[in-house]
Amino acid sequence: MALMSAIVTLAHDVEVDGICYNLNHETKEASVTFNGNKNKTKGYENNITIPTNITIDNELYKVTSIGEEAFMFSSFKSITIPNSISSIGEDAFYGCKNLTSITIPNSVTSIDEGAFFYCM
Repeated sequence: MALMSAIVTLAHDVEVDGICYNLNHETKEASVTFNGNKNKTKGYENNITIPTNITIDNELYKVTSIGEEAFMFSSFKSITIPNSISSIGEDAFYGCKNLTSITIPNSVTSIDEGAFFYCM
């Protein structure tokens, strides 16, 4: 029983500069993901600048997507998305009621359903 309570499941692979990512080791791509606060009452709090690349264990990963529910219920006001991002996942910004500034670059070719539900 004690062993079971010691097992922790992370909702992400790594965290860099306050942003959580899932990594694809084969393609060397990273996807922004939810920060692991599963009570759904608060997500990311500070304004966000997503980098084009992150370095993990001396390996360069290109940040190519914003994953499903990545910023759900976050309280930041602005986000900067780089040209490396090509997709925004389902419910990515769901419930981000303080979001007042976002520029979506031309590199984004898909925005999934509900990506901006309940913003404003």
